[in-house]
Amino acid sequence: MSLKKESLIYDVVIIGGGANGSGIAAEAAERGLKIALFEKNDFASASSSASSKLLHGGLRYLENFEFSFVKNALVERDILLKKLPFIAHPLAFQIPILNKIRFSFTLKLGLKTYDMLAVNSALPKYKKIKFNKLFLKPKIKKGFEYFDCWVDDSRLVILNILQAHLFDGNVQNYHEVIKCDYDIKESLWKILVKDKIHNKEFHVFSKFLINASGAWVNEVCEKVLNYKMTPNLRLIKGSHIIIRNKLDVKNAFLLQHFDKRFVFVIPYLENFLIVGTTDYEFDECIENVEISESEKHYLIDIFNTYFNYSINKEDILSSYSGIRPLIDDKGSKPQNISRKFLIKYDKAKKLVSVFGGKLTTYRLLSEQVIDKLKEDLTLIKPSISETTCFIDSDVSSSPKLLYREIHKKYPFLPKSFIQRLISTYGEKCEDILKGSKSLEDLGEDFGLNIFEKEITYTVKNEFVMKAEDFLYRRTKLGLLCNDNQIQKISHFVKRLVNVNQDFN
Repeated sequence: MSLKKESLIYDVVIIGGGANGSGIAAEAAERGLKIALFEKNDFASASSSASSKLLHGGLRYLENFEFSFVKNALVERDILLKKLPFIAHPLAFQIPILNKIRFSFTLKLGLKTYDMLAVNSALPKYKKIKFNKLFLKPKIKKGFEYFDCWVDDSRLVILNILQAHLFDGNVQNYHEVIKCDYDIKESLWKILVKDKIHNKEFHVFSKFLINASGAWVNEVCEKVLNYKMTPNLRLIKGSHIIIRNKLDVKNAFLLQHFDKRFVFVIPYLENFLIVGTTDYEFDECIENVEISESEKHYLIDIFNTYFNYSINKEDILSSYSGIRPLIDDKGSKPQNISRKFLIKYDKAKKLVSVFGGKLTTYRLLSEQVIDKLKEDLTLIKPSISETTCFIDSDVSSSPKLLYREIHKKYPFLPKSFIQRLISTYGEKCEDILKGSKSLEDLGEDFGLNIFEKEITYTVKNEFVMKAEDFLYRRTKLGLLCNDNQIQKISHFVKRLVNVNQDFN
């Protein structure tokens, strides 16, 4: 994808290509604004791909009496479930009851409230359940089951990026905003951008500037904008481990730790489980975030408390960590800090900064951000993001129907390969397969049914610049590949992109 003209005047420039930044870009572009988005690394390369991969209201926030927040999140959950037929799906969560952590009555009241707040939701209501001895320790005999939704977090970001691009937005990864100056006379932001891919700098101009840089929001304000912004943030690290799904667990679990925190165990990519998350104060360099030994022990300990087989550090296949930039409420424990978002608008400087938030509420945040600009940008159209389809689907999209169509049209394809393509690219998987009469037509197989045509498609259409963009964010295949496969894919991407790959 080629760069658009330099020195353009945009209605809005957005700094940050995570869930909030990409959502704001899509919202603004859909509503008729000329926008540019710049992300200094790859899209979704920080916290937006390091989540628990859920669309949920947040059952535990009810203990803090955040009823309005949970209700809004549940509404957004159901909106996104309809908008994302291929990368999101309902998921059952089972809560085993262990004595002395929470009373059964407390959990029942919370679940009943959760269902009441989910007005008009199509998801099943909570129910009491009994456990057999297949998964959990024999002493755990009863609990509850309720429903929330799983989502591919990094694909959600990419869909918003592609949506913004579809509506003529200029969206660029590996482009770092270096400096921003506001010209009061011209009522314009002058923005210096470094193209890290081609190692050059250029200026663009914008009527409005939106700082959606996540954990970097205060740093961008101070160092890039030379602007003192409140409120202060507390940076909270959340880590997850990935282990084998030895018992073929199909549903998720919500486990209560002895410190009263909840930890998820979530089926992942058929053969794995995600266990997380943690909540730790973080005051180190946010450019390099990794799981600590204490976090590993914490997650291993809760898994071994409930499940009928034990794991240790050697069972951890992979891990990931992200930083949640939460609004400092002066004193709460990390797990009790609100996940509410805050939008600060400096009308005089036409600067919007976004604080806090969670993956599930990114669309609502994006709509409210653009609504802030309506007074000054009178040509803004009404929001359509609640109902409009993403580029990978339409109103009649169905994974089952699409599977039948693809299987009939390309009978030579392995069933698991079709399912993976559909759950990644939705209706767009046809663009990858078009014209193929055999597996050989898909080009070289790098193993695991990773063919040249799929990688080429993501380079040409999804802003892939490095192998890691494809392996860990456009797909999750990096978890399955060995070192030799990763090296071969890396060489192939380098040939396709044809630029120096040493940029950071």
